[in-house]
Amino acid sequence: MISSMYRINDGYSHSSGIKRASSNKISTQPMASPSSSTPFQIGDHEVECLALLLDLIESRNWEAFEFIITSNPTVFASFAMAVQRSSHELNGMTILHACVRFDPPPRIVELLVELVPDSPSRVDCVGRTPLHVAAGSRASPALMGVLARAHPRACATRDDDGKTPLHLACDNECDLFEGGDEDEGGEERRLLPREPPSYDVVRALVKVDPLCVPLEDYAGMSALEHAIISNAPIRVVKLLQYVTKKQCEKEDR
Repeated sequence: MISSMYRINDGYSHSSGIKRASSNKISTQPMASPSSSTPFQIGDHEVECLALLLDLIESRNWEAFEFIITSNPTVFASFAMAVQRSSHELNGMTILHACVRFDPPPRIVELLVELVPDSPSRVDCVGRTPLHVAAGSRASPALMGVLARAHPRACATRDDDGKTPLHLACDNECDLFEGGDEDEGGEERRLLPREPPSYDVVRALVKVDPLCVPLEDYAGMSALEHAIISNAPIRVVKLLQYVTKKQCEKEDR
């Protein structure tokens, strides 16, 4: 199954072949021009810088991460675009994909989008935008709103399983990454019940693009059906029912 392969080939952490950084500073060395059509491969120094950033992201050290971004925004933007251009080496990962997995403060995402405006539209190796990753990782409603507004088309973008971010937000069995339920020693933790789908998250997505609500994934499931199976609060179900009805009425006109 595609989603299983994706977890095996997780490109969102340094554990997938990216070594830990030996430096604690972002390079100020010149980068290749992001506009160049020549395929770009990040070198050893850039790999170290990326590993440093991923360490900060995984540890949710947002203060240090923000400091790196704001200390030299031009250099950071150049580096982030270089990562995007070498995404074939990183399973399509962008820094924004990696960041939103760990539910950063919305201001962090706003900074990233400001510096690299096309990052919310980028898809990884299984067709997921950063909005997909945020939805499947149970990001906050505020963060979901920032991402959805940054690239509204992502709300209706389907990944390789046909799922939109709304499908993932309504599925409390959603598991995008392998290793998410292991402790620091690598031992598998006992799985805890997940929270039911969030009304505020669903509302944030629906508000930006109500057309995404009736869409079915490749298993023939709509977001509403996922929500019902996931024991979503009644107001989530009613919201999805209402929007689905309205969209159907528009199509019948």
